[in-house]
Amino acid sequence: MVSERNTLPMKRYLLAALDDMPDTATFDEVIERFSFVYSVQLGLMQADQGMLIPHDQVKKSLREWLR
Repeated sequence: MVSERNTLPMKRYLLAALDDMPDTATFDEVIERFSFVYSVQLGLMQADQGMLIPHDQVKKSLREWLR
C-alpha cells in the first residue's frame, strides 16, 4: 500500500509550512522550518520503506556513544 507521503511532492509540504508561518518570519526561520519539514518527511518515507533501526540497537548505540 502506498501512503500519501510517498505520492505528494515535497513542494506541497514546504508550501504548507510556509503558509503556516507569520508574514514577519525571517529568511533564517523559513530555512529552518523547511529543513525540519524535509527531515521529518524524509524520515517518514524511510520508515514506510522499512528502513528502521530496532529500539534495542539504538539503546546499545547510545550506551556506547555516552561512554
